[in-house]
Amino acid sequence: MNRGTAALGLFLLAVAGCDTAVRSQTVTGMRVLAIKSEPPTARPGDKIRLEALVASTKENDPSIQLTWFACLTDFDTCAQAEVPGDDVLVLGSGPVAVVDVPTQALSGDTLIYWLDARRGGAFERSIKGIYIHPVNEPPNANPDLDRVRFGVDEAAPLGEVRRDTRVSVRAASSSMLNEVWKEAGEPTSEDVQIATFVTAGELVDPSGSGASGELYFQSPGSNKRVGTWIVVNDDRGGVDWFEHWITVKGKPE
Repeated sequence: MNRGTAALGLFLLAVAGCDTAVRSQTVTGMRVLAIKSEPPTARPGDKIRLEALVASTKENDPSIQLTWFACLTDFDTCAQAEVPGDDVLVLGSGPVAVVDVPTQALSGDTLIYWLDARRGGAFERSIKGIYIHPVNEPPNANPDLDRVRFGVDEAAPLGEVRRDTRVSVRAASSSMLNEVWKEAGEPTSEDVQIATFVTAGELVDPSGSGASGELYFQSPGSNKRVGTWIVVNDDRGGVDWFEHWITVKGKPE
């Protein structure tokens, strides 16, 4: 190898090492991606709506079974508890459950609710903590991922794309995704994190930060129906998501 080739090789390694892009995780079966509570923080006596985002390789997968429950004993026991069973209160089934915060809950408490997800022989148990904020502390609000655009047409998300094609994706909100409030008299901002998931191909954040909301979808090299998910967390219990299924069909342009 001559010096020029060696130098080129080192340059390419350096460039590859500086790649800060963040790529999506691939969903190969059933997976609980997020649990949202509305509101995300609460007061004693509040009514809370719990909703689960469960990804699957099949769109609107009817084989997924969801059970919500509260456990009245210690955490480790709850993690292995039979449902239904001793000290286990079943709250409901399906993607949504509505619960009442106990009137005896104390400020500073974190209430824990559990979700069991089953699909055939696959099983996943997830938890959701809901903080009981003091009266003098502002409540948290869920981020609102209500302006996500696949492709260039804002009127409707792109429904079909060719194989091996890059599509621009914009993840945005009609309001600020990260709330700002005062803590000890100083402005404080949420540390919003964005995660992406696909069943095939990939979603890529070129900046690696998620801050710009600029992504792109790289379609796979075969015809198929592809699920994509964008999940945003505000690091204070707030969460929102955007799910989009897109058909990959036809040869690359």
